[in-house]
Amino acid sequence: MAQIIGLALIVVVVLYFSWPAFRQLLQIKGGKAVKNATTASEKQRHEHQRLTAELNTQLDNVAAAKASATQAEKDVTAAEANVVTLTSKYKTAVTSNASEDAKNTIAGQISKAKAAVVTKRAAANEAARIAQQAVEALDQTREALKDFADQIQDTEQKEALTAVLNTAADASLALKNIKDRLSAAGDAAREADTALEQARAKNELAQGSDTEREIAAIEKANAAAEERARLDAELGLTPAVAPVATATAAEGEAVKQ
Repeated sequence: MAQIIGLALIVVVVLYFSWPAFRQLLQIKGGKAVKNATTASEKQRHEHQRLTAELNTQLDNVAAAKASATQAEKDVTAAEANVVTLTSKYKTAVTSNASEDAKNTIAGQISKAKAAVVTKRAAANEAARIAQQAVEALDQTREALKDFADQIQDTEQKEALTAVLNTAADASLALKNIKDRLSAAGDAAREADTALEQARAKNELAQGSDTEREIAAIEKANAAAEERARLDAELGLTPAVAPVATATAAEGEAVKQ
């Protein structure tokens, strides 16, 4: 299995470097995977770290530019001092009645020294300008990175707020689902109550109409009265009297009708 995996990796590597379309496919797929696997703030922080590392690398270049400008200024100072020295030497040659060749030689040296001052001053000015630009670019980059860091914090706060809102939305949906289920349960309870009332009504209807139930009640009461009268007569509790059915006024009125 390990050999198969190794061969597969070798094939992928060969295709990656020999087949541009395959390389592009992997880059696209890999890019999408990375994009979906990281948050916006993570991408920003990674870029901030990369730019910070690049800035630190450029510190050496800026320092070199400043050193070059400083050295160029020192070269100008040295060239100007050389002019002063040669000028003093020329004065000494003139006052000491030196030969014309000596004085001409010194004069030529002074001319070259003055030309060197001009050249070195131009180079020093250019070096100073470049160094200043490098320092300004460094400062601007540092300020931009600081702003970028603040932006990352804003992004992280937005992501946190988004997570809170999503959580609240999920909770609201869950509560709504619970309320819907409770409402459905209430409907089921009402259906049970309705079914019970329907069963009660059906049972009453099975026992006949209201009039039939009333007559049945009177007959039941008469039967009970007759049984008690016979029992009382047997026991000598009351004289034997023919039982008379009793009923409520309403029941009697109903019988008359």
